[in-house]
Amino acid sequence: MNVLEFAQQLPSAPPPPVVDESRGLSRVANIRQDFVAPNLLEREGPQNAPAVLIIAPAAAGKSTAAEAIAASSNGLLADLAGQRVADGSFVGLLDEGLGEDASLTFKRSLRAGHSTLVLDALDETHVSSSEANFVAFLQGLARFLRTSQGARNVVLMARHESAEWVRFAFDTENVPIAELELDYFSRDQALAYLDLKLDALFRKNERTLAHRQHRESFQTSRDTVLSRLGEAAGYPTLDQAWTSANGRRLLGYSPVLEGLATYLHVPDFRNLDVGHLTTLTDTFPEWTLLSNLMLRLLEREHDKFLNNWLDDISRAMFTAEQLNNLYDVREQCSRLAVRSFKHSTTTDFDEQVPDSLVDSYRAAIESQLSNHPLLATNDQFVNSTFRDYVAAFVLVNGSHDEQRAVARVLRGGSDLPSPGLAPFMLSLLEDRALSTELLDLALASLGAREEARAQYSFSLRSLRSDGLLTIELDSSMGEAPAVMTVPTHSPGTVLLPARIKRLDLTTDDEVRIEGRSLRIGPDVQIDAMFVTLKGAECAIEAHRGLSIRGQIVTADWDQQVRISGQGLLIEAVESEGWVQRFSREPSLSEDRADVQEYYHALRRLLRFFRRTQHVAAGTLAADKEQIWRFVLRTDDKADAIMKTLTDDGYVRYHGPEYRLSQDFLASLALSFEDIGRAIVTPELSRFLHRVAQQAAAPESP
Repeated sequence: MNVLEFAQQLPSAPPPPVVDESRGLSRVANIRQDFVAPNLLEREGPQNAPAVLIIAPAAAGKSTAAEAIAASSNGLLADLAGQRVADGSFVGLLDEGLGEDASLTFKRSLRAGHSTLVLDALDETHVSSSEANFVAFLQGLARFLRTSQGARNVVLMARHESAEWVRFAFDTENVPIAELELDYFSRDQALAYLDLKLDALFRKNERTLAHRQHRESFQTSRDTVLSRLGEAAGYPTLDQAWTSANGRRLLGYSPVLEGLATYLHVPDFRNLDVGHLTTLTDTFPEWTLLSNLMLRLLEREHDKFLNNWLDDISRAMFTAEQLNNLYDVREQCSRLAVRSFKHSTTTDFDEQVPDSLVDSYRAAIESQLSNHPLLATNDQFVNSTFRDYVAAFVLVNGSHDEQRAVARVLRGGSDLPSPGLAPFMLSLLEDRALSTELLDLALASLGAREEARAQYSFSLRSLRSDGLLTIELDSSMGEAPAVMTVPTHSPGTVLLPARIKRLDLTTDDEVRIEGRSLRIGPDVQIDAMFVTLKGAECAIEAHRGLSIRGQIVTADWDQQVRISGQGLLIEAVESEGWVQRFSREPSLSEDRADVQEYYHALRRLLRFFRRTQHVAAGTLAADKEQIWRFVLRTDDKADAIMKTLTDDGYVRYHGPEYRLSQDFLASLALSFEDIGRAIVTPELSRFLHRVAQQAAAPESP
């Protein structure tokens, strides 16, 4: 049963004329031309209840459906937006809007089941009237209906939060109420809705209806865009997206379709870009498209907020830049994250608002958020895609405290990692660097995406020399793997997810792998300063060879460990926990013990050198204070190596830094990564022997 079929079952005695429209009453003559009747799902309540509650998320078309029901049933529409209600307001509303005599006649007709009344915008009046007054209003309505002989001829439209109070009020008055739910559009309904929205857009701009005139070209472009969005939600085919409840919450949601209509509003569909809308490479074209769509939805909310809140006088108190910053995308995502993820870290957005408007601003924000199109309830998103976007936006653009708060919630969530989080994070980064403190969330999301989609896999390689994270994606259909390179920024720690299949990571920082159950392998190589494995259990698949190298590698002694395969290699100068049973020191098997120590000293030194933007190509820089404090002060062999490198001209002083020429590594026939992987060449062995001999030689008098 759709909305119009439901309306045709309602009584249709005409209501009296409205004498005072300020009370929100009106008679709707016609159904809007762009209306597509969504289906109604039966929830609960008796068929002969005097009232019916229709529940839907914000921006799902409740008001449009309310108008259609009123028009089709010849009923009276009560738009409660802007109305303050309390006990007795229901009768007062009718008396003032219709006049006392006409109101008395209408109320009798309503109780007799001959007329229909549609109450819309309950959520708005809930916010403006206070909870106690809102409940009192509903209880008054329920008492009015206690002796009603009608069946479902009083229709209430509300979101889930307000619906709870409707149930409570009718329950306390012992009056039954039926419940229906406004469903998301089906595939056919969504396509019809897109057509009608495009009709309106083309006519508004006095253009030819290109989507009808060039139907085949339009349908191809439309289906391609919808397929992209379906892929973004994790569905390999469009059919699978439409048959999934979560897929329909995205593709069949009217705000998403309205955004798509504006995107498809072009004169020539052959030139439509269906997936390359940001500076991101084409690795995730469907996610760049969806990111762009999400941005449009939030920018529209920004415009709507300003129009609802500011009059001409108040608007003149702000500069154009300040208006752009009010309730912008960042503020919306920040506030939505606080609501949904329930963290307490907040940003003060009120400082740009004049003191005289702060209270008004906060009240308007509360009302706008309560009806935000991304939310199905007060703190639950309409679908997982909206949730992923908000989380990714805060992780990429939020303050450091906000990032940590949201990351903490995501790491503790039972339904995460979500396959959609990483693509949104990467598309929102643009040319900025990804913090390695968030790397675990990005990699866990890519891993979940790999599990969810056929013919999709990814591997990762981090190149220490230039701070880049390289993700190789073997996407589908036998095509060559796509490669995406993302700059990274490390505050000193690289966090990795509990599940790692393929990883080649070399870093100067600490690496932490944390989770309740760790699963590592089969293709993993890690080389870091410190490596920590933290979790209740750890499963390692080492059939193809798995290596973990670090100055210090630690794990818990009581960690339950399961190792399959014989290829596990753990190299560490120091180790703690169960890894001690498998670890060995990096060695030069044919060299003397003191030469091995020089080798460890060289590795320690080189970990402090890195390529930075302020040094010339072919040169690495290291902080003199750090090297002195952590290496040279306590390691005489490292000190001997530095003297030799200085004498050979490979190291020179430059203010607070040491500068190392990469010609030194070339002279050893090694790369920077080779040193980290304990690769030894004859040239390296000869160099270490020379340093050891020079250090052992007596000093000249």
